[in-house]
Amino acid sequence: MVPRRGGGASSPAVWPGPAAVAAEDALIDGHRERFERVGAATDSDGELVRAARAYLGGAPDALGAACVAAVLPPLHAADHAGGALLVDAWTARHGLAFAVRAALATLDVGFRRAGPGHPAPALTAAAPDAYGYGAEQTKVLRWARHLLSVADAPAHREALAAAGAERSGGYLRRLGTAYLFPEAEGWVDAWIDELPHHQREPLWALLPASLGSRAQAVRLAPLLDRFSLVGGVGGDRRGRPRDGRGAAARRGAAPARQR
Repeated sequence: MVPRRGGGASSPAVWPGPAAVAAEDALIDGHRERFERVGAATDSDGELVRAARAYLGGAPDALGAACVAAVLPPLHAADHAGGALLVDAWTARHGLAFAVRAALATLDVGFRRAGPGHPAPALTAAAPDAYGYGAEQTKVLRWARHLLSVADAPAHREALAAAGAERSGGYLRRLGTAYLFPEAEGWVDAWIDELPHHQREPLWALLPASLGSRAQAVRLAPLLDRFSLVGGVGGDRRGRPRDGRGAAARRGAAPARQR
């Protein structure tokens, strides 16, 4: 269950300390050769490579933290442990506001594994329409929300201000901030207003856990029935409606459980 600050499920998160930084450092040290290959790849985005190198050099570069995370194998594992490890490290190293900014920055970062025609792995700009987009990014967003639910008031206020400054960065940033701060006035409503006709399922799955009122569920219901899912809203991968999803929203069903 994804926690919500001020009520709902409680989080098992423990505020991270130096051990979280040591864990990320060890992970990075174990993959230095991988970073070199990615940095040298002709298909890697130069801006992203520079940001990653800045973070590896100790700079509090949120985009760089997101790029480093994209390269590290734990974020691509089947479980959510890699996302928790990274967000804990960002928080312990540079504070919760930085971790929020880094989690949001992951929405702009892609990673392409080596394969036929691509001899080296590469850091690339994210492709939100690509199959599977959001699977890694949502792992860090979910754990950032866990930490936000247990943060003290000053850290939470600072993180909220940082998130607010990110909302001008486009739809994906507004989606991410609304998920992290569903209690922020108007943010989830704006997310519902902006829902695209096609939404990859990992991102869609964040929305039910962000609804805070029956009115929002009622507003969402027509979109669930009308929009198709390409792995997106309201249907299966062949575009068929998801049985009962719109009807459940109209009844004001409780937000869905997520891990």
